[in-house]
Amino acid sequence: MKSIPALLVLAVLTSPALSPALADAATATSSARYTLDTPFNMLVADPKARAVLDTDLPGLTSHAQFDAFRA
Repeated sequence: MKSIPALLVLAVLTSPALSPALADAATATSSARYTLDTPFNMLVADPKARAVLDTDLPGLTSHAQFDAFRA
């Protein structure tokens, strides 16, 4: 259930129809390169995207089984 906020954030950042101001800001900072089809490993490799995941899914990237999950 907690993955819904993370997906919602990504949808808002990548959809100009939902929020033109946010989409313009995201494009300016290169955050718009992520979509729902972006591989998970690419998200966690980017510190800003990883921060969003850590905020919405606390403990995900620090979990003992995280590396096994990524594989």
